[in-house]
Amino acid sequence: MKVRKMSLTKFRSFEEAEKSLWQFKPDDAYYTNLRRLFELFDKLNRPAYPAGIFKYPDLDSANRQKAEWDVIIGLKKLENFPVY
Repeated sequence: MKVRKMSLTKFRSFEEAEKSLWQFKPDDAYYTNLRRLFELFDKLNRPAYPAGIFKYPDLDSANRQKAEWDVIIGLKKLENFPVY
């Protein structure tokens, strides 16, 4: 097994460390990695809303319904995780 050595960079502030992550001229590998990251996120956090079109009398009721669905989906996901 080949061990890769990584370089260590020291920063004087969090802002300086944050700026080092910026990509001003991204290449194809950057976009490939970004696409893979979004695909992984989609697999891990796929929403499970009911299919169809729903009518609501106002925006508040639509937001309430979405919040209820979010709670139900969250509770179902919690069932898959062990409690220590």
